[in-house]
Amino acid sequence: MSLLILLVTFSLSWMGVQTFILISSQERIVACEAQKVKTAYMADSGLEYAKAVLAHDPSWQGSIQYDSEGMVVEIEVIRANDVTQITSRATMGNMKQCRVGELVLGEDGKYDLTGYRYVYD
Repeated sequence: MSLLILLVTFSLSWMGVQTFILISSQERIVACEAQKVKTAYMADSGLEYAKAVLAHDPSWQGSIQYDSEGMVVEIEVIRANDVTQITSRATMGNMKQCRVGELVLGEDGKYDLTGYRYVYD
């Protein structure tokens, strides 16, 4: 009888450990996907931020880096002829996202996004 109780207890413990392992791996996957989405949106927001700065100061040539809740976003502006290229890199933990956008000054004096692409490191 003791052997039967020991086997049942061991079986239930084994199933509990396997369930815990499965759940914790799912939580890691969800956290990784959340970081991926956050960095993608922050990289996109870096492009929009640079576009807004250029709307107020068209002569802005500099680059900027800011930290928001553990996420670092680097924005770089390169001017070539009539095209302004903006590179926005967002990093959070091991996750990195990079976006490149090309802006052209329109006839109305506003910058229009003419090119947009993902850059994979």
